Amino acid sequence: MSIKPEGGGVRVKLTNECDPIPEDDLKRIFDPFYRVENGKKKTQGAGLGLAITKKIVEGHAGTIEAVNLGWGLQFSVYFPASYQLERSL
Repeated sequence: MSIKPEGGGVRVKLTNECDPIPEDDLKRIFDPFYRVENGKKKTQGAGLGLAITKKIVEGHAGTIEAVNLGWGLQFSVYFPASYQLERSL
């Protein structure tokens, strides 16, 4: 994991060692209920974790993306420092 200042905000990168995800699946992993099917083992979960994570990140004016590294998967999350939460009571 790395956390670094970037462009007036902060970028967090998390890396996981795993088999690469096919590019078609990689484009959809943040969709609710989408699960990558793996012929070697049964897929776990309901396909909501990354969709919820994306909503939380975007709710704080951030962005999230995932890329294959060949030996794993890297998630990159960016949060702008200038974000202000507006609440109405």
